[in-house]
Amino acid sequence: MKKLGLDRSQKGPMIKKQPARFRSLRRFWAEYQWQIVLVIFVFSFILGYVGFYKYTHSLGKNYSNTDLFYLTLQLSMLESGAVSGPVSWELEVARLLLPMITAYTAVLAGAALFRNQIQILRLNFIRDHVIICGLGEKGWLLASQLRQNGHTIVVIEINADNPKIDLCREMGIVVLERDAKETANLIKASLIKASYLVAVCADDSTNAEIAIAAKQISSKRKRGTLNCVIHIINPHLCDLMRELEFDSEKFPTFRLEIFNIFERGARILISEHPLYKQINSSELNAPHMLVVGCGFLGENLIIHTGRIWYESWKTNAIALTILVVDRDAENKISQLVESFPKLSLCCKFIPVDMDPELSGFQPFNSVFNEFCESKINKIYICLNDNSAGLQSAFSLRQRLDCNQPSIILSMPEDSGLAKIFSNEQESDILFHNIIPFGLIKRTCTPDLVIGGTHEILAQAVHEDYLHNRLAEGIQMGQKRSMVSWDDLPQDLRESNRRQVDHIRLKLDSIGYGIKPLRDWDSARFQFSLPEIERMAQIEHDHWMQERLRNGWKYASGPEDAQNKTHPDLIPWDQLPERIKDMDRQPAFALPKLLARSGFQVFRWRRD
Repeated sequence: MKKLGLDRSQKGPMIKKQPARFRSLRRFWAEYQWQIVLVIFVFSFILGYVGFYKYTHSLGKNYSNTDLFYLTLQLSMLESGAVSGPVSWELEVARLLLPMITAYTAVLAGAALFRNQIQILRLNFIRDHVIICGLGEKGWLLASQLRQNGHTIVVIEINADNPKIDLCREMGIVVLERDAKETANLIKASLIKASYLVAVCADDSTNAEIAIAAKQISSKRKRGTLNCVIHIINPHLCDLMRELEFDSEKFPTFRLEIFNIFERGARILISEHPLYKQINSSELNAPHMLVVGCGFLGENLIIHTGRIWYESWKTNAIALTILVVDRDAENKISQLVESFPKLSLCCKFIPVDMDPELSGFQPFNSVFNEFCESKINKIYICLNDNSAGLQSAFSLRQRLDCNQPSIILSMPEDSGLAKIFSNEQESDILFHNIIPFGLIKRTCTPDLVIGGTHEILAQAVHEDYLHNRLAEGIQMGQKRSMVSWDDLPQDLRESNRRQVDHIRLKLDSIGYGIKPLRDWDSARFQFSLPEIERMAQIEHDHWMQERLRNGWKYASGPEDAQNKTHPDLIPWDQLPERIKDMDRQPAFALPKLLARSGFQVFRWRRD
């Protein structure tokens, strides 16, 4: 993996952030500006009143309080301040401050009156911004968090009655009350200059249509790549569409990312609340897991838990027992096992066909009684109804009075029930072993949404690069690319993303494709030596062509970034073996790299 394009000069899309001190000051001023303006106005008015009092008395005149009040009030309209003779410092300050405060207030009032028109005018001057399509719960969370971090945000929302529109505008977010599927509206949002487009509308087809329109518009971009992130609600459709994430090589100005809150929510749940803190513990017994609700989240929870447990099962042959409660539990388990065959090897399923969302839900029957004789390690409640989920949690806790495992309850953070858990003192008393998990709030964060498949793979590529270079004796900091991902310059990050973009191209050249991960042993797949050689040569050719396009040229000796010369800008056959090995390394690691983000290779053509 010699260069990975890690020193390419092309700059990729980035989200520009304002300095933290400026963001804090801006938030403070936005929250308290009217109070500050009022205090300054009152202070200036008092100074003006005192100043006129002193001035009139110095002239031997005796003005009434009403006259002094009227004279001071006229200062706000640039009248009565032009007086002859010396004036006191109070009047001097007042006749400067009062007109300024009045003018500032007038500007604010005008801005409030024509706020939307002014914000739309800003679209002609912004670039590298984030466009969010859809202002539901997911869109609002993303827009508000990104804006608080200092990013420039444009929201497109079709529902003009959405109450979050005013909240966005108060935060300085530009809102277009239009249909994001229409090409003209995406162009109006200055898509051609944006860094990111995030489509989080409620309908999968709407998000897909937005992506198609954005792809067409982005072909006219003159710089950088548009990163298009779309949310697909149906996990099965999401699985099918994820292959499109590797088409960026064909469309260099457009990069597609697909995310699903249920899949990501399951990963976070397992990471934070695993069955065991250490799966390889010597004291490991047959684990038991209870899943109430086998919807989208429940299915993903079972899949990811089974995949993790499969690695342990291969060494200790201990099966994971999973009791699944759902109105169609047996059928859903059969479908999961059909899609993921190794689930049946490492897991023992006990289906209970009943609807846990019914008001009369009580645990359960003789099957559950037998299950309860063994220690339950974790209970995951994945119901769509908040009230039913909480009722299930209480019922299970009461039923398991002598066996109190943690009960992980999935529910929206903004629900009334979820707010009960926000009071730690009360929640410790009422819900001491019931742990809430806010699905939307935990999964709809900028880092998780924007940091999708390409970002995960790009970071993995860089980690492998560092590992291989350190093994060769190159020290951290010795080269511009020998730093952690967080410290890596933006253009070098984009170079790693570009390498991810053309993974499909390299695989296609040897008759392989990419599909969602089904075979949990696929990370151990090995290409033949001729296949490795072919992909390594393509990697070198791709790197060399991009360097030449960016003005680099061949020169012997060490690389010179300032003069854009490099000794490896020569055909593959002329490269030393040591340099060729650097391109072979990522080809060897490709199956493992893809498995880390939920993909595997498969052969579709035999030469």
